[in-house]
Amino acid sequence: MEQPDEFDDLCVTAVRDIFGRTVTYTPNGGAAVELLGYFAPRMLDLSPGVTGWEDAEPRVEFRALDLADESITPAVGDVVSLDVRGTTRTYRVSQLVRSDVGSVELQLAGRA
Repeated sequence: MEQPDEFDDLCVTAVRDIFGRTVTYTPNGGAAVELLGYFAPRMLDLSPGVTGWEDAEPRVEFRALDLADESITPAVGDVVSLDVRGTTRTYRVSQLVRSDVGSVELQLAGRA
């Protein structure tokens, strides 16, 4: 994993600290770990240059160094649990959406 520069890491850390929520991340065959992650619920997304709406599955974004500190390499099938409006929701990771320097975004599938 490429190491983020100091500015990238400060930006990712600020977003995590302000908008993040506690997420329980359980890798396949591993132990559950609590991390701060930014959760985006299922929504309709209008992409620039595209006519119409696209149905976007829920996503969660983590600071890459937080995952590395816990020796977690995200993979399809891992399990993510978090509180959504007072109810614990559990999802499976269905896709690695993007891995920018400093952050990792995962697409989540229906409840596990």
